[in-house]
Amino acid sequence: VHREIFLVGPLHARPPVLKIPSDLAYCSMGASSTLRAAVAAVSSFLYVAPCCGQVDDAAALFQRLEKEPALTESVIENGSPMVVTKLGKIKGRKEDSNYIFKGIPYAEVPERFAPAELKNPWEGVLDATRWGDACMGSSYGGKQTAKPVKESEDCLKMTVWVPKGSMRSLPVMVYFHGGQNQRGSAQDERFQGDLITKNAEYPVILVSFDYRLGIFGWIQGYGVTANLGLRDQQMALDFVRQNIAAFGGNPHKVTVWGHSEGASNILAHLVSPQSAGLFQKAILHSPPADFWSRITNKVRTNYIVKGSGCAGLLKGEDMLKCLRALPAYKLLKSEWKGAELSHQVGSEKWTKEVEHLQDFERSIELPDNIPTFMGWEPVPDGHIVPQEPRLLIKAGKWNRMPVVITMTRNESMGMMKIEGPAFEQVMSGLFHDYDKTKARYVSSLEKTNAKPKDETSLLHAMITDKMWTCDIRQLATDMTNTGGQVHVGMFAHAPKYDPKSGKVNKECEHGAVCQGSELYFAFPQGRGKGIPSQPSFIAELEFANRYSAEFVKFASGSPPVWERFNVRTKPITFYDKKGPFVVNNYRKEQCNVLDNSMGEVLPDVHKNKMFTSPRAPLRATTTDQPQMSLKKKKTAVKKH
Repeated sequence: VHREIFLVGPLHARPPVLKIPSDLAYCSMGASSTLRAAVAAVSSFLYVAPCCGQVDDAAALFQRLEKEPALTESVIENGSPMVVTKLGKIKGRKEDSNYIFKGIPYAEVPERFAPAELKNPWEGVLDATRWGDACMGSSYGGKQTAKPVKESEDCLKMTVWVPKGSMRSLPVMVYFHGGQNQRGSAQDERFQGDLITKNAEYPVILVSFDYRLGIFGWIQGYGVTANLGLRDQQMALDFVRQNIAAFGGNPHKVTVWGHSEGASNILAHLVSPQSAGLFQKAILHSPPADFWSRITNKVRTNYIVKGSGCAGLLKGEDMLKCLRALPAYKLLKSEWKGAELSHQVGSEKWTKEVEHLQDFERSIELPDNIPTFMGWEPVPDGHIVPQEPRLLIKAGKWNRMPVVITMTRNESMGMMKIEGPAFEQVMSGLFHDYDKTKARYVSSLEKTNAKPKDETSLLHAMITDKMWTCDIRQLATDMTNTGGQVHVGMFAHAPKYDPKSGKVNKECEHGAVCQGSELYFAFPQGRGKGIPSQPSFIAELEFANRYSAEFVKFASGSPPVWERFNVRTKPITFYDKKGPFVVNNYRKEQCNVLDNSMGEVLPDVHKNKMFTSPRAPLRATTTDQPQMSLKKKKTAVKKH
């Protein structure tokens, strides 16, 4: 029997009601399970009204659905929540004030060094009550969970947190972990979603996921498709778009949220035609905005190849065959050796190893003056990332949307533990005419009476300004000039407590706000890894709860606390315990010196031919437009 259904958009948008023929759903007033099936059947619309024949009736039903909990008792079996996605049923569990679904596969288990494939539907019920495996390398650099995490190449999994008793069509936040694309996991106890979704005033769904790390996801050369890790991320976002409505989320209100390398990955998605339409807002914590997509992936790949025992073959297909046959842990061991070496810049061991690596690189016609201390990055490949993101953003070729960019006051401190002559050695390779640039920079500091106390502090200030403060200002300028809605923030509160060492603020110098400091406030009190609950830390916790809520409110559609950026005054909203305040033209003199000063030793990778053309895109190219308008807020201005 031919039936008709009504497709209705959000009430606040008041779109026209579309009447289309369909046999996807049986229309029946009062059959809530059938209505839920109808909602799942038509993924490109948010709600399905029954064929009652009257728009008024459809609107009334829509209002009823808005108030109905997304996960009702009818989908709870034996105390466990269950959802029905396009791929099959998924069973989760209740934890405190949330439903949690762990270890959901969003792609098939990939072949090593090959693009992942879409996940096939499954029979029966998927048990999502425990963690899946993390990706190889996730635990490098420190213990992040109370129990050891199992790692394997079967790791393309995600976790979804849903607040209990929540309404339908909730905003969705998708978190990209940091870690230089060589470490980190959704299982990191410091950044769990229940710390976000418990916000009763602004309920949201939070998703986190694992993607391939290190050489497994970012290998370059030897005939391998570039940006495998970035493609994994696109598949995760596509899974969210296709299935999040089953969890009570709105696929048209997705905010991506990343820190450090996670934020750099989001920059790549902002310019990727294949990522258009997968999310509508972005939050970037501490993205190294310009030091990006350089040739370091190739250097790291060759270092690992050299240490793997496959280097003697030196031919693409044979080399790849050898690398695929190695045990995963052996590749990982070679990678970690290189990562450990990168923290010994200037040492005798470092110099010796770099000389050997340069000999190897010369044998395959690679430049020999490439710093190797940075992490793995997305690379321009002419397809997934058509060009350097900054060039595309400046040209207006990006997926425009509301963007919040935040940084910390002393980004490089606590991250780059290089001192003395070795630090100078690294710095001299990053700037045009380093000595002259340094002298001009020191002069600019004297004008503001803000000269660092010693040489190491000076170099940290210089690289913080170059890689973050000034480059983020320029990124925001380019986004604004091309029609973007951008808000820039500075986290200015020095943590009283250092979660890593268990001591009071020993990670950085006293009063410094290092990279990552704000994450313990964006994710407050992370399961014993965050701020303690003792009375002496109550003020810290209260501040953390306020700060965390700002990001949730932004994702929910409220005007952000951060002042909207403009190219005339370049406002940056500082956030500390006293509340937000705006500084116009922050570090203007220093940025005048450092802008356009990055050296030429790191050529753009898209000019090199050591990678193949990737496969066809997942979907057609579109351009997202800003999804909300912001009202002008009155904010105190502090002169600098």
